[in-house]
Amino acid sequence: MRFYHSIILALVAGIVMGVLVPSWYPLFDPLGLLFIQSLKLIMIPLVYASLVTGAVQLGQSMQLGRLGLGSLVYFGVSSAAASVLGLLAIRIAQPGQWVAVSVESSVAMANPVTPTVTDLLLRIVPDNPIQAIADGQMLSIIFMGLIFGLAIGKLGKKAEPMYAVIKSLGAIMTLVTRWVISVSPLGIFALMMKLVVTTGLETLVPLVGYMGVVMVALGV
Repeated sequence: MRFYHSIILALVAGIVMGVLVPSWYPLFDPLGLLFIQSLKLIMIPLVYASLVTGAVQLGQSMQLGRLGLGSLVYFGVSSAAASVLGLLAIRIAQPGQWVAVSVESSVAMANPVTPTVTDLLLRIVPDNPIQAIADGQMLSIIFMGLIFGLAIGKLGKKAEPMYAVIKSLGAIMTLVTRWVISVSPLGIFALMMKLVVTTGLETLVPLVGYMGVVMVALGV
């Protein structure tokens, strides 16, 4: 059985169990919570290590002149194309219209709080890096990873020991991520069962529609 088969089986099994034996949901709920906690555990160190190594490699490639410029242009064009494709898919499918929204929620969405440029910059540049990591402030973590990686690339041999540590951290977190993903069917089963028990089957329609839009966009 391929891995994605086990994911689909876990989704279906969670729906069936949620419909047939909803009283069993408290028994499996800890599995879903543990899965979510595991994802949160690996997210920040994995993202940070990947950003640092990517920034170092980008800086090294930029030193190669034309090859580095070509890599940067390719990255920019591919990222822009992916963003446009995602926006077009959402614009055409409009998955949000499948979700029933309460009056209070619709009022809140109609009057969003738009941060100013100053607020955004203050969120990106943290005054306390440790606190930013502890709070899971992803914008700050991304900024620190890029700056740290560019500095390592600029220093060259002087920063090789630190670069080796970051690369080792990335390799470790990649392996841990594989371990977490390998048990994801259990977590998905528990989460799907909880969704059916707590919100009902009607919530699955917009969820399936949204998943379909994502799969089509990824396929393209």
